[in-house]
Amino acid sequence: MTGALHVESAGHGPPVVLLHGWAMHSGLWGALMPRLAKRYRVHAVDLPGHGHSAPLPAFTLDAVVDALAAAFAADA
Repeated sequence: MTGALHVESAGHGPPVVLLHGWAMHSGLWGALMPRLAKRYRVHAVDLPGHGHSAPLPAFTLDAVVDALAAAFAADA
């Protein structure tokens, strides 16, 4: 992996992970995050190659899942 994923986190409680669609970024969750953060620990992720996250050498489902797992393992 070339670089870590950008993840913005807020709130306390059970975890919720917000993933954006293709060619977008986590900023689209801006208005929703504060409301969810009242009850949950919310994580808004910039997927690889989007927003503030570096691209992966190969954008495959397995590579994205590995990047997500690494990002959340580092947060634990």
